[in-house]
Amino acid sequence: APLAGALDGHHPDGAAFLVHAFNGALRELARRNPRVGLIDADLAMAAVAPVQRTDAKLWFYGRIPYSAPATRALAHALAAAVTAPGRSPVKVLALDLDDTLWRGLFGEQGIGGLECGEDFPGNAFRALQEECLRLKSHGLLLTILSKNDSDALRVFDEHPGMALRRDDFIAYRINWRPKAENIREIASDLNLGLDSFLFLDDSPHEREAMRQLAPAVRVPELPADPAARPDFLRALVDLWPLRLTAEDRLRSELYSTQAKGRALRSEAASLEDYLAGLEQELVVEPVAAAAVSRIAQMHARTNQFNLTTQRFSEAEIAAMIVDPARYCVLQGRVADKFGGHGVVICAVAAIDGPCASLVSYLMSCRVIGREVEVAFLAAVLDHLRECGVGEVDIRYIPTERNIPARDFCERAGLGPATVADDGTRTWHWRLQDGPRVGSRFLKVTRQGLRGTVPAIDQTPWRASTA
Repeated sequence: APLAGALDGHHPDGAAFLVHAFNGALRELARRNPRVGLIDADLAMAAVAPVQRTDAKLWFYGRIPYSAPATRALAHALAAAVTAPGRSPVKVLALDLDDTLWRGLFGEQGIGGLECGEDFPGNAFRALQEECLRLKSHGLLLTILSKNDSDALRVFDEHPGMALRRDDFIAYRINWRPKAENIREIASDLNLGLDSFLFLDDSPHEREAMRQLAPAVRVPELPADPAARPDFLRALVDLWPLRLTAEDRLRSELYSTQAKGRALRSEAASLEDYLAGLEQELVVEPVAAAAVSRIAQMHARTNQFNLTTQRFSEAEIAAMIVDPARYCVLQGRVADKFGGHGVVICAVAAIDGPCASLVSYLMSCRVIGREVEVAFLAAVLDHLRECGVGEVDIRYIPTERNIPARDFCERAGLGPATVADDGTRTWHWRLQDGPRVGSRFLKVTRQGLRGTVPAIDQTPWRASTA
């Protein structure tokens, strides 16, 4: 039983003291073991007022520790955590402006008439912005969808109460077109599916329009009371990352680098000029223990360029990298003249003596169309050849979303494939005499691997028929 008064929190016999110590031990366990995840009960119940989280009658009736609203919140958080590996994660937060990020209408009241800052009610809007910044630091991309005057971005530059700034947003559409059209444009620019977006808008009409016209977008019911919104956003389990990687913390910067590359593409006279102008470098290396979280995350999140959509967990990948006789697990880091993109591509090959099967081959949408997949495959095949593998099977398993992977296989000139009833295609390669694949548009460096990769090779890919 809790000790009386403030003593409960700092006396070793106090219930609050013991709970705090136990939670600290759990956090340390999760920090050391990537297979352990934690659900913060207080965070899960953030949208439920503290005085409403317990119900004395339920406790005496059936030893039920929480009220019905709190139990529902905890159940939702638990279900979301359990099903998260199989769901498409939210990658982008699309935000309205007027009466969402600040109080007031920019077009009618101007910057001086908007409320956001240290005093009520503007402090509630600033708190919501601060939550958005926290999510950005965890890898979420921020975008704007607003029916407003085109110069509304000036608010982030000139209003003294703003927590967010213009450069916190990776993209924006500020016009009078339907927001569903605008979000499709942003999704196309970012090479992301609509199911990667979560839309926040104070208007019930805009929320319903988004649900009807872009049903893949997640649209929660933003509370009408601005004071309730920061806790509401904090409690949205769709926005809880299972684990943070280095790429997560830099994601906004990585997409900014990608945007500079797109600008170069629009200015280049041809695709070849664009690829040459990027000055790309690819580092190919074995997956180390420190990178397991990132590789598992890629398997959970990548849908477009994913040959097999095999979802390997952290535990499975960790077991593979310490079993080199049976598995080859490689990753690729890409940089160009504008900056680094981090780990963007990986492959898993299952080895059985002189034979191997490429059971996973996937790449981030950030570098689709830049021949990274060609150069990386060259390194994978070269490494397998040097490890004594003579034959490799490459499979493509079709899904509704991995059309870019199919297009890659078709363009690659892999030769005839065996096609199963479900549409799965398998190419059988013999590696003793080639083929050699590569790209003249990337400088490839191999770290921790034997052999070298040809720096330039424009020969079409050909499967051996011997």
